[in-house]
Parts: sequence; C-alpha cells; structure tokens
Amino acid sequence: ASEIQPVIQRREGFENAMRQHGLPFGGALLVAENGILQIKEQMVKLMKQGVSAFVCAASHARALLELVRDGLPAGLSLPSILTIDKAETDDLDLRAPSYIAQDMAAVGTAAVELLCQRILRTHRQYEVIKIPPKYVDNGSVHPV
Repeated sequence: ASEIQPVIQRREGFENAMRQHGLPFGGALLVAENGILQIKEQMVKLMKQGVSAFVCAASHARALLELVRDGLPAGLSLPSILTIDKAETDDLDLRAPSYIAQDMAAVGTAAVELLCQRILRTHRQYEVIKIPPKYVDNGSVHPV
C-alpha cells in the first residue's frame, strides 16, 4: 500500500493545482502501458468521443504532439494538454505543453539532508517531506 500512496498524492496534487488555477478537469483518466502507436490510437479515439483535455506524462504528450505535427484526422483539433513532467519537444518544432514542475534542486537537497541525518543517526523513524510543485503555463490549456 505504501508504494501506491505517492501516486495518489501526486494525482491529488495535480487535481488541486488544476482547481487552484481554474483549469478544466474531468473525471476521465487515461492510463496506457502500451507502445506509442497504441497511445496515439487511444488519444484519437478519445478525441473523437469529445475529450477536450489530456493530463498525462510527457511521453504521452509527445505522442499527441507528434499527431499534431503529422496531421490530426479531419474534424479533430488540438485538445488542452497538461503534463506531469516537462515534455522535450525541440525536435518537433513545437512548444512544450504546460506542465507541473518538480523542484528537483529542493528534492535533491532534502534527500542529502535526510541521508546526512541518517548517517549521523539523528533522523526520525518516519518523516514526511513535502516539496510543492508549481504550474508552468506554456499556453496549452484552453478554456472549455
């Protein structure tokens, strides 16, 4: 159960960030463990069903942007995209979607401090360290 807790907290954090910024957020979640081709097929299918926004990992956003670059099927337009990590898109000549940024320097600092405490045996048995993420707006989230 402890392995699932960070996933739940991360999802709740993203939902809260969406609400705090007044961004649209639906109940549909796309979980894909398939290859990029299947992900693209699933995204097209969802867009045809009227899904207007994707909250996804950078690799999924990249697949969606590749669809845009290659030409979306007739009648479909680019949905809102928010990634849970920054998508690298330089080679696509497209701007990276809006994303939730993790402060990796703060995460690293906290990890080193915790390690030092553990080495010096001054750490607590269980400690929660929260490092809040931030929303980076690159213009890929549109009003509904």
